[in-house]
Amino acid sequence: MRKFSFLLILIFCLKNYAQEKTQIYVDENLNKISKSVFTKKLNSPLYYAYSYDSDSLVVKRVFLKYFMGNLSKSKRHQLFSLLKQRNAVDTTKSILIHYNDTLKAKKSFPIKDSIIKLKNGNHRHIDSYETFARIHKKCVQANSNKFLNVYHYYNVNKSNDLSTRKESWQKDHLGLIRKIFHNNSYNTAYWYLIIHTNGDFVINHRGVGSDYRWQRMKKHKNWDKYLKESKELYFSLNPDLKQIK
Repeated sequence: MRKFSFLLILIFCLKNYAQEKTQIYVDENLNKISKSVFTKKLNSPLYYAYSYDSDSLVVKRVFLKYFMGNLSKSKRHQLFSLLKQRNAVDTTKSILIHYNDTLKAKKSFPIKDSIIKLKNGNHRHIDSYETFARIHKKCVQANSNKFLNVYHYYNVNKSNDLSTRKESWQKDHLGLIRKIFHNNSYNTAYWYLIIHTNGDFVINHRGVGSDYRWQRMKKHKNWDKYLKESKELYFSLNPDLKQIK
């Protein structure tokens, strides 16, 4: 009886050991980091994280919530000229861009909204086309004012005929917006970008419209203060980069 009990315990332990996955932690540049560094970044207001699961491996990666900077005079001139000529953008006002890398076809949307549970315990909202169009309209109405215009851009179009859609999207010609801003925040499917007339810009990967700091950034308020704070926090969490610079 004792041998049988021991055998059951051994089988249980070996089963749990076999099911245990290797965890790897990486930063926004896909450099491997320790669990303690990952946790420190994740607990800061500057980062959030995603987990990628396979049968034997879990990769946990941090991303920047915000990235602030200023366009050089040449880049600002190049970008503003293209936006004005190809997309009729008013570059005399601040610009808020909602960027969606791939514009899906209407027929590829589900009929109803749904929620999908992921392996890592999180969940993902799947919007119907009606919800997607409503969010698009709300974005324009909520953010447009006499100092700022809202535009929606895409990189790849899978919707075929844009005239049949309820929302308005513009092509990122030459992929210039993506080339200039995408790698700065390591963003994925969609992101928000504010560009002020002097070239100050901020990328918001999370799309948190109610965030107080984001609201101030849209108005170009406390800019130098926020920039200084974000740089100090970033380099305190990435001391090796500070030494390089």
